Amino acid sequence: MKDPHVSGKSLQAGGGKTPNLKGRLSTMSLPDIIQWIQFGHKKGTLLIETDDVRKQIYFERGNVIFASSSKPHERLGQFLLRAKNITQADLQRCLDIWASEQGKRKLSEIFVDSGLITEAGMLARLRQLVQEIVFDLFLYDDGHFEFCEGYVPPYVLCSFYLDSQNLLMEGLYRVDEYRRNVGRLPSANQVLVHTGANLARLMEMSAEAQYLYAMVDGRKDLQELLDSSPLSAYEAQVHLLTLLQENLVAVKAMDVGEVLERRLAHILERGEAYLAEGNLDKAAWALREGKEVIYGNTKLRSYIEKLETLVTGYERRLQKFMMEEVSRLSGGPDVPMRVAYEALNSHLNENLTTEQGFILSRIGDYATLREILLTSGLPREKTYELMFSLLSLGLVKRAR
Repeated sequence: MKDPHVSGKSLQAGGGKTPNLKGRLSTMSLPDIIQWIQFGHKKGTLLIETDDVRKQIYFERGNVIFASSSKPHERLGQFLLRAKNITQADLQRCLDIWASEQGKRKLSEIFVDSGLITEAGMLARLRQLVQEIVFDLFLYDDGHFEFCEGYVPPYVLCSFYLDSQNLLMEGLYRVDEYRRNVGRLPSANQVLVHTGANLARLMEMSAEAQYLYAMVDGRKDLQELLDSSPLSAYEAQVHLLTLLQENLVAVKAMDVGEVLERRLAHILERGEAYLAEGNLDKAAWALREGKEVIYGNTKLRSYIEKLETLVTGYERRLQKFMMEEVSRLSGGPDVPMRVAYEALNSHLNENLTTEQGFILSRIGDYATLREILLTSGLPREKTYELMFSLLSLGLVKRAR
């Protein structure tokens, strides 16, 4: 039974088609992809994936006809709930009906058939939801994408067209506005509190603004509010700015040390998540960022010891994961390794550091991990970090 909100697990599984355009958003941006699809008047499915988000946009003659998302707040039920078209009880009842029918009817049809919203109203909400799913993607600076030309799943009906050029212009505008709003908002690690003023004005504001107002509790900082909000990053920004401008919320008085401690906690929290996923490259990035918080603010002596304790504990966990992964990839401390010259001669060697090159020179055609640790002349932890990067890139392999 399909998920009531999102489509199949992959383009391959959905249509057995091979993507004819694929890559990373860091090398080909979403605006470039949309323009390519629009100018070619193409039909097809665009899949975009990050570590934790999966979205699919469906095109007909170069224009968007539908979109789906794995983000909870970009699902139809939650979208109608925020728009006050339905209640939580309505949503649960319709989901129960959908499950009992084993997905034979779309959730949107069940909402309409239950009399909760008209067919015209549903179509308008679907258009709005598709636009929000697409607009949110403009804020992504990396992720994998695939475009499967000619394939749109049979259950995706062409009920409306969204002009790709208009979506492109609005998306770019939102990116610019989002960047400007970053400068208008307080620091991401500042805590917001209610002022107790202008409550009559609050009642006149949107449901989204009222929801964010309720989330402000004097404990969450701005970053936590944005991360836990059911809205897109852009929408949450806009509504928080309005609450600040209307003097409904204000920044809590905090000293610089407290702000830095919150910033460090957020960085290490992300790092712990990367460790749990086994993504040691990003986990190492979090460690570098965490150290920058400390050593970039050495005047705050009263906080340094406490912050260093947080970083040290995280660093030890990262080192443990790194050592275990190197041992797994190499086969153990006494298993011979060699340099994979076939990979070294490809594009992978363009970004090698001097230290990586030195380790490669020590390995050559035969060396064990134990020998490298003894002869590298570098700290043990640093040698493990370098070995992990070389093994992950495929530049070092087991000799037999």
